[in-house]
Amino acid sequence: MRDVSPRSLSEEEHSVVARLIDLGGLELSVPSTVVGRCECGCASVGFEPAEAGPKVLVHAYGRTAAGIDVGTLLWGHASSVSGLEVYMLGTDTSDLPQANSLHLSSGAPAS
Repeated sequence: MRDVSPRSLSEEEHSVVARLIDLGGLELSVPSTVVGRCECGCASVGFEPAEAGPKVLVHAYGRTAAGIDVGTLLWGHASSVSGLEVYMLGTDTSDLPQANSLHLSSGAPAS
């Protein structure tokens, strides 16, 4: 993760993080500021504030608007969300999944 100029979450990022928080049954707020971006070019971002030693809060699968399956990991602590990781499942993409396509991980994507 490389540092980037702080910015507000995009509407799409906000929707994905809010959906993951809901799926996980977490009582956390959606972070407001992006401060990091994955160096590989995927849609993964880091949030402010970033505490040391985050853990996976939610693991889910989803599908991009182009129909590409991706996995997502919501990272954080009991008190805050620190990052959203989006990983590819065979087809490269830099797109976020559609929030309404996200479902909890059960070992395999829906397709």
